[in-house]
Amino acid sequence: MRIAIITSDSFFSYLLISDLVNQRPEDIVSILISPSRVKGKGTFGTVMHVLKKTGWRNLIYKVVASLWVYFAEALHKVGIVHHCITPSNIAKRYNIDLHYTQDCNDDATLNYLRSKNIDILLSINVYQRMLEQLLSLPKIAAVNNHFGLLPKYRGMAPYVWAMANGEKEIGLSVHHMVLEFDEGKLIRQERMPLKQKDSAMGVCIRGCLIARKMISQAVDDLENNPNAGFEQEGEGSYFSMPTRKCIADLYKRGYCLWRVKDLISILKNKLDNNRLP
Repeated sequence: MRIAIITSDSFFSYLLISDLVNQRPEDIVSILISPSRVKGKGTFGTVMHVLKKTGWRNLIYKVVASLWVYFAEALHKVGIVHHCITPSNIAKRYNIDLHYTQDCNDDATLNYLRSKNIDILLSINVYQRMLEQLLSLPKIAAVNNHFGLLPKYRGMAPYVWAMANGEKEIGLSVHHMVLEFDEGKLIRQERMPLKQKDSAMGVCIRGCLIARKMISQAVDDLENNPNAGFEQEGEGSYFSMPTRKCIADLYKRGYCLWRVKDLISILKNKLDNNRLP
């Protein structure tokens, strides 16, 4: 089995791929790092876009999370924090080919992946739309992880929208990728209850700890049966980037975006399914 992972270089991405990489490092032929910003915009442009669309509270959350991961990674580099923090860390630990791309659909990236002769392409927290040439490269499947109970909550930040909308649970889905966003066949799907006074960051971390096992299981499913999957059923819904009203509604329901204990958990790495945030 030859697997390539396209992802952003964040702690959440690391959590999602950690089980698969730790269990099957010899099968991971490449980890590709794509930008964590809005396509066509630099860092400043992305910041202003997030501010305009989602407001100050969400911007501060994004900035705090990003800076904290940079801080944790710096501690990792000097040996104070021993566990990996980002996908690039774990790639270096296992000597996995690490490739940086500004556009996952450009010719250089496509040619690079063709040279890897991949069976599965895994998309984790990618901020770019994947086009047909890229999706058709793997011999078995292109696979995505999504924090929504598909077909409900397709689109961006589904768990944030679910919290704002008063849902009692979020969905965790691993599915085949097609050109239409989040519409491919499901390979694995689970539900995760929300807790009173949850934070969005805590929900994301808790979801990652469950989804990382689902991702490994989905790869096993596809290895045993390349046609593994089942159709999405029910009425679908789609949500774009959270709005100011979405964030305000999330707070009105007693939730918040982040807590200090979420940040501390990144440094301590006391994260397993028996000690969820």
